[in-house]
Amino acid sequence: MVLPPDQMNSFNRTLSEGESGQQKVITEFSNIDVENARASVPKDEETVKTLIQKTVGFSKVSEAVQANLVQWCTQAFAQHLTSKISGAKSP
Repeated sequence: MVLPPDQMNSFNRTLSEGESGQQKVITEFSNIDVENARASVPKDEETVKTLIQKTVGFSKVSEAVQANLVQWCTQAFAQHLTSKISGAKSP
């Protein structure tokens, strides 16, 4: 996943908030609900939701989205820390 620079900066600021920032991320991830998600093209939404209903179901897809976001967050946080460490070493 790639975020626009301003969104990535917002994410990094949230991480810098410590426990309260972590709680914000946890809350957002806990509220992922594929069944109630919206697509910009209604026909696409209908097609995707029908496919999900006929196969693994909404809860499985929501869980997969959460797992992938956790993985992305781990990588993004590592990059954030590396950047901060590199900045701290600069004269």
